[in-house]
Amino acid sequence: MKIGRNDPCPCGSGKKYKKCCGAKVTPEFELPENLRTGTFLDEYQLLLRPIAMYYEMLIQYDDDRKELSGAEKYFERDFRPGTPSGVPDSLFMPWLYFDFRFGKTGKTVCERFLESSWMKDLNEPGPTLIRHMSDSYSTFYQVTGVSKDRITFTELITGKIWDVHRISEPEERETKKGDIWYVRFVGHPEDAYIFSAPYIYPAEAKAEFEKAIKAQSEVLAKSLGRPIAVERIITEACKAAVPLWAEYFVYGPALRDRGREGSRVQVWETPTIVNRDGELLRFCKLYFKIIAEEGLREKLSSLRSIDYDEHNRIWVWFRKEESKKGLFSATTLDTISIKRGRLIAECNSEGRALKLMDKLKRGLRDFASFEKMEAKDISDMPSPTEKQRKKFEKEQAELNADPEVQEFLRKQAESYYHDDWMERELPMLGNKTPVEAVRTKEGRERVKTFLDDLEASQKARPTDPFRVDVDGLRKRLGLIQ
Repeated sequence: MKIGRNDPCPCGSGKKYKKCCGAKVTPEFELPENLRTGTFLDEYQLLLRPIAMYYEMLIQYDDDRKELSGAEKYFERDFRPGTPSGVPDSLFMPWLYFDFRFGKTGKTVCERFLESSWMKDLNEPGPTLIRHMSDSYSTFYQVTGVSKDRITFTELITGKIWDVHRISEPEERETKKGDIWYVRFVGHPEDAYIFSAPYIYPAEAKAEFEKAIKAQSEVLAKSLGRPIAVERIITEACKAAVPLWAEYFVYGPALRDRGREGSRVQVWETPTIVNRDGELLRFCKLYFKIIAEEGLREKLSSLRSIDYDEHNRIWVWFRKEESKKGLFSATTLDTISIKRGRLIAECNSEGRALKLMDKLKRGLRDFASFEKMEAKDISDMPSPTEKQRKKFEKEQAELNADPEVQEFLRKQAESYYHDDWMERELPMLGNKTPVEAVRTKEGRERVKTFLDDLEASQKARPTDPFRVDVDGLRKRLGLIQ
């Protein structure tokens, strides 16, 4: 849409567009001309429409609508998405649809969508592309290669390589090797697209961000009250950390300049990572020895500004003036868990840790006694070892080599391209089918370009099980004899 969701409504009501005329618009399942890229990214953008409609249904009728609506209000209040002083909508909306876990099931909007009756009439590649979006996450990458049509990124911590299409956005045109991007990709790592406006940092920021990602993953792994596969820890940590990084982007960094040589690209200073209170990020742990376990949980839950998160089985400490706003409407200051006869609280600054220590000493004096506090600066945390990097790479290779995964991808390729693609209306072809498009000179060139790119992509990945008979498609379309 040309009108931003947070822009004043053009009807003159004084309300935001999303709260006025925008709420009355029935979405059309085609992309406006100004949003089309002529690439497969258009298919992903198009599939956001039904997911957005499903979200609107959830916040009106679902049993968990208050929690979901509260999360949206909290993010919009604190991080002002779509405004000059806030984060981009492309950071906010994917978080709301693909990352935020809510309700007793702990599933995201998109995961619920995939299990709903809304999927029954959606043909391939729709379901596969929606799963790509559902599995996507925002994190930090380093630019390790730049060519005419692609940018190669290396994901920090995991070392995973992403080969990403260029679609002529300013940040793509002006990026350089070594830059650090905070961004979301969709698609296969060897054939991906940029799905959010990036935050770009100089190469010297790499070490600090690596340590922060490693720390957030360790905190997630320890705080979850349920088992999680090793290969999912980084992904889930990145999804859960979006509000934390949004807080940092809005309240923490400063621009090094307004772009390179007057461009629109914003390059940020090497980070001094702080929390919203302006305190240096320092990971602190408080240990309390449990004296009386009976009644402890109830007493902890009764303390002001502390609430129990049933899904993750932890207690959350909120900012005092915001505690009545609910679990996802307030700023989280700390998490508290009970493990092996101890109560353990974790904060991201020493100031917050000292305040909580005093609060728990007074509130739990008959149930727990303070033992010690541990504190660790990001600068003190070791960077990931080569052994850790290779471990992640090995896990990814094993997943891709799984016969069931390979067979699934092969069937998806055959089913879509050989049975369905020829008769599908595609945004990159002006909402014409390939059969219709090849009847005009312009459409014929677009189809040829797409098939050439598909063939080149397959040649670059000879072991990828997702294989398509490109020459067979050319013959069926009359492009070759």
